[in-house]
Amino acid sequence: MFLPLPKVSTRSLRLLLLASAAVLVTGSAEAADGYVVPGTGGDGGGSVAGGQPSYVQTGQAGSDAGSAAGGGGGSGAVGGAGGSTDYKDGGAGGAAAGEAGQDGGGGSLSGGGGGGGAHGFAGNASTLTSGTTYTGGAGGAGGSGSYAGGGGGGGGYGAVVLTDSASASLNGTFTGGNGGNGGVGGTSSGSGGAAGMGLRISDAFGNATINVSAGSIALGGAGGSAKGSGRTGIGGTGLLVTNTTGTTILNSNGTVTGGAGGVGTDSAAGGTGGTGLVTNAGAGGVITANVNNTVIGGAGGYSSGALTAGGAGGYGIYAGNPTFGDSGESNVNVNANVTGGAGGAAESPDARSKAGNGGTGIVGTNATITVASGVTVSGGAGGVGTSNAKDGDGGVGIGGAGALVVLEGTAKVQGGIGGDGVTQAAAILFGPTPNTLELRANANGDLPTLVGGVAHYGQADVLILGGTNDKTIDASTLAGYASGFSALSKTGTSTWTLTGDFSSSTLPWTISEGTLSISDDNNLGDVSAGVTLNGGTLLVTESIAISRTITLGTGGGGLSVAEGKALTLSSDLSGSDALTKDGAGTLTLT
Repeated sequence: MFLPLPKVSTRSLRLLLLASAAVLVTGSAEAADGYVVPGTGGDGGGSVAGGQPSYVQTGQAGSDAGSAAGGGGGSGAVGGAGGSTDYKDGGAGGAAAGEAGQDGGGGSLSGGGGGGGAHGFAGNASTLTSGTTYTGGAGGAGGSGSYAGGGGGGGGYGAVVLTDSASASLNGTFTGGNGGNGGVGGTSSGSGGAAGMGLRISDAFGNATINVSAGSIALGGAGGSAKGSGRTGIGGTGLLVTNTTGTTILNSNGTVTGGAGGVGTDSAAGGTGGTGLVTNAGAGGVITANVNNTVIGGAGGYSSGALTAGGAGGYGIYAGNPTFGDSGESNVNVNANVTGGAGGAAESPDARSKAGNGGTGIVGTNATITVASGVTVSGGAGGVGTSNAKDGDGGVGIGGAGALVVLEGTAKVQGGIGGDGVTQAAAILFGPTPNTLELRANANGDLPTLVGGVAHYGQADVLILGGTNDKTIDASTLAGYASGFSALSKTGTSTWTLTGDFSSSTLPWTISEGTLSISDDNNLGDVSAGVTLNGGTLLVTESIAISRTITLGTGGGGLSVAEGKALTLSSDLSGSDALTKDGAGTLTLT
């Protein structure tokens, strides 16, 4: 089923394109002014850098600042210290597992940075205790000062797990620590610390199968808040799996949720929600993730400031290595519902900005996304504005950049509803890098539902009729699915039968596998739409003449004519590979 395409906002397109940037490799949606790695310390007032997180070592210390405020420490197995100033020391990082960072010193000209939180666990999978709750330490708050406030410390990760055998079973509750709040400054305030991830898995062994048990929970922490000129912290990713080489299989049977973005106040916008699940295959690596339980993106932080926006919701799933040309491969099989995070509200009655946009349900870059029959993928709801602040846009259901999206049977993809409660985003939004959408019928002949249609930023997307189950599709239904695509293709062992007049279409066909069946030449579209036989068969079930160009691609292909019927082919027949005639009917070449 195909429902009409709504208007797609420029911001929605921009957010999708940002998904293809290499900076998104570790997993959240867009931050207010660029991506920040979960667990990073907030910048001190005056743009003093916060520390970066470390996965199994001590987090980077926040930068010392002289007369300016100190940056927040990054999280780590031991949290990084907050940066110090000439007036106040930064807070110490968490030392023991799950320990919070200490607050930076304040009350003078400039405040010190908050210390980074310590991870709840950091080590090999074989040493993880089953059924245990692991919580990352919260980042310490930045100290306040009459001139500049210190940055908040980064939140610790619930657990950082390294595979040390070919099979790893993880069972527990993994919660990222909250980012520390930024300190208040009279001239410039500190930024909130980024929250920690719930669970980060690195396939250090290589070629491992990782099972996250049913009943397990992976939840990102909440970003730290900020005031004044500071930036609000992003929410933490729920679950990230990564490798550098080999083939990794992830069976995700627990619930996965991104953390909420930090609360925006004064002139600081609400923070972006964390992504639920991230797969990141390195060069030469392959990750196959079987998602068997609910995944939800983190909610964007609300904003109570009169001139600030609510935070965007986080992605439900981000799949693929976004470095185009890299050989990393991500395959995500979605067997449970996925939803993008809700956009943060603009809560001030005097607001003049906009509520946050909902997060995209699934983003795939250089990835294959397969949505099983009966599963729903939804964009997040847009945040609600006020009488003065605009409502946020709903999130796109699935966004692709160089992606193959396969929808099976009764799968449903729907755009999120905007904060106005009415306007709906596109079900699928494809970026400028060529993408492919494949439709597969189930045994009952059901097709996927797209609520909000497919929007295309580029001009080279392909629609495939595939799978193993046969399906009859009428011209009007096919036209709805095919709108905006540049070409049509038939793959899989199934037979797809085209009915009705499709002559309004000029899209070329490639038949690579199985059979495409017609009873009239106009079932294929306008006569200018050529057909390439590339290993598959074109079946004709009535006596007709075809005058369109037929090309024999690699492996050739077949023309099959039903018994008692005649096909007259009066068009050009090009290509050097073999043409196979099947069926008891008559084929005449003129």
